[in-house]
Amino acid sequence: NKVQAALPVDKEMLQKLTLTTPEMNAERQKMEEEEARRERVQQLLANIMPWETRDAEREILVEECKLAILNLSKHPDTFRGPYPLPPLPNTSHNEQEDEDEKEAGPSPESLLKLAKLEPLPPLLAEFDLDAHVGLIRKLLKEDPMLVEQQSKLSGAGDREWTFWRNYFFHCAFTRYEAGLSPDEIWSDDFISVQEAQEEEREETITFESLEQEQQENKGEAKPSSLFDSPPTPTATSSQAEKAGTTMMTTTADGSTSGASSNDEGTDYEMIGGGEDNDSDAAELDELEAEIARELQD
Repeated sequence: NKVQAALPVDKEMLQKLTLTTPEMNAERQKMEEEEARRERVQQLLANIMPWETRDAEREILVEECKLAILNLSKHPDTFRGPYPLPPLPNTSHNEQEDEDEKEAGPSPESLLKLAKLEPLPPLLAEFDLDAHVGLIRKLLKEDPMLVEQQSKLSGAGDREWTFWRNYFFHCAFTRYEAGLSPDEIWSDDFISVQEAQEEEREETITFESLEQEQQENKGEAKPSSLFDSPPTPTATSSQAEKAGTTMMTTTADGSTSGASSNDEGTDYEMIGGGEDNDSDAAELDELEAEIARELQD
């Protein structure tokens, strides 16, 4: 505000000086989105080899396609057409003539393949070498002959770009001949589908993690196993009292008898209720016998 007050600069001029005009902001946002998309495409391309497929019904074709693609690096013509390979830099005149004899141009066969496969998938028609960097690294580990051909034929700049453009074209054509779609790897539609599937998987993982965290916070117990043994029954207080009581019965002579359980509750001790009466009767009999003897004397 102080700067604006001190200098006769309007808002539009200030935005231009600070590179914050609406046009520049839109252009900057567009560049950032394009860069983010290129990184995303690079990740997706690196997740599938040129001979692989996500179609379960065509898995049977993968092995044959793999052998055919690995065989491409054995033939130098794979890298010289259908797009002309630029000359190597920093070569002498004689060396360049020898190189021209070897690299006369794309073979007629490669040009026929190009005509047969056109229109090419977008990621091949507008070939982006940076987007294929991750896939190239995996291929170099898989195919030693590809490493050798790169050291011989590839260079820098346009030559390297054309070297890999020709190679991936032949990979796509080999897929086509094997019965696998080149669009599965190099189509914008395929990339969009993969991005949508990746986002859906990430949302699912996030939702499941959040749901699990909520359950843990609530302290919800995990469901018990179907094979958990049932709890051992425990005797109630009333059952315990019954186990320790004496069972009373009435005898024929009117006396009572009882059975009390011991500590284990299995054996019982019989207690006669008429023992005191029997002892009293015996004492009376002895007393009568003694009185009888005295009377006789």
